[in-house]
Amino acid sequence: MRSFKLEVEGEKLMRTTLGADEKVLYEARRHWLYLIGTIGIVFGISYIAILLFKTDLILFGTIFFAWYFLAEWKNNIWVITNKRLIDEWGVFTKSLKETPLDKINNVVYKKDIFGMLFNYGTVYVQSAAEDGATVMKMIPNPEEFLRKISEAKNAFASSTLMECPVCREVIKKGAIICRFCGSDLRKFYEMNYDEEGVLREQKSQKEVKVESFSDSTPTVEKDIYRRKVDFDLFQKEIEKIEEKIDSEGGKK
Repeated sequence: MRSFKLEVEGEKLMRTTLGADEKVLYEARRHWLYLIGTIGIVFGISYIAILLFKTDLILFGTIFFAWYFLAEWKNNIWVITNKRLIDEWGVFTKSLKETPLDKINNVVYKKDIFGMLFNYGTVYVQSAAEDGATVMKMIPNPEEFLRKISEAKNAFASSTLMECPVCREVIKKGAIICRFCGSDLRKFYEMNYDEEGVLREQKSQKEVKVESFSDSTPTVEKDIYRRKVDFDLFQKEIEKIEEKIDSEGGKK
């Protein structure tokens, strides 16, 4: 069965409760070949057993096992939300394994000969979570699944991460201390530090300067100047803030 994008319907089919601001981005089950194969084996064994033992009880057993494998296929589901990867399975019980998107380190897949013919494969999700790697066997269209995880990770990162206004390294939004340069960022929040305004000013100054370069100017020289402009602008911004803090302290 193909993977498909679900939002409202996906929440009804999965048993895991989502957060208030969490939504389903993508859902996948095992390939339809798995379902046909298991049910076909059940009916094949049942047919042979009926010929040998000639009892109606085998028919009831056939119906039960066919229902069980159908329910197992339906409940074994992998879901990508805007916050995590959910692996849910179980017929008479419910088992759950979840991996936050920011903990996913690497995602790879492997196809055998039949997988290339019928477009399915095994996906390996390596993460820094306590539960370790997640293995998803016979997942249809694994390339699409990897692309959806990548899109979800990028969207999650853009909503939860920011650049340090001092060293420009990527840190969590709302961080008090930058883990790279050790700068105290509280003064930037308290002074309503306009990072977007500085970046706009920074971009305009760089564009004016770059226009003065001739086409023969080496790219490396342009890049060095841009980096110097970045550093000088932030140094000036920090000096302004420190002067304002000192002046306010002197008044008190």
